[in-house]
Order: sequence, then C-alpha cells, then structure tokens
Amino acid sequence: MLKIISQIAADDGAVKALFDHVRNLGIAGIVFGAAVWQLQHPGEGSAYYFSMAIVALLGAFAIFLFYVNQFHGMTKLRSAGYPGWVFQVALHTYSLVTVTVIASLVWKTA
Repeated sequence: MLKIISQIAADDGAVKALFDHVRNLGIAGIVFGAAVWQLQHPGEGSAYYFSMAIVALLGAFAIFLFYVNQFHGMTKLRSAGYPGWVFQVALHTYSLVTVTVIASLVWKTA
C-alpha cells in the first residue's frame, strides 16, 4: 500500500488528477448544497413553484456533475495499471462515503 502511495506521490500527473477530482467533487457538492438550501428556504405564493423548479434543476445538475466526475475518476484509476484490489477498494470506499453523505443531507432536510 505504501508503495502505491509513493508511486502516486511521485507522479505529478497523478497528484494533479487526484486534486482535480476532489475539487470537482467539491463543486458538485456546492451545487447540491445550493439545492438543499433552496429546498429549506422556498418562496411564498407563486414563487414557491419557481423555487421548486430551481431545486430540481440544481439537484439534477449536481447529480450529473457528480456522476461524470465519478465515472471519469474510475476510468482513470482503472487505466492506471494498479492491481485490481486497489480499484475495488477505491470504488467501494468512494461509493460508501458518497451514499452516506447524500443520504445524510437528504435525511436532514426531510
């Protein structure tokens, strides 16, 4: 495991890709957070329907950004030539954390 971490740390492209991936997750999270905030602060009267349309658009856009980033990251990891177990550990850890974060945000607003 330390050997793999050392290989990644020594590769400028891999470090840049890792930080780009994390930054892109943050951007998707901010968009999702804006949708959650709008859901918690809807407009009144006819503005309510506009607020819900914004929630739907922001939520859909955040999910789109997240999945594009996830599939891009997994494709890069798979093509990097690391052992299969590294890919499986990364995929399952990533999925578990993602489901937990999204579920906690949705549960909190419900």
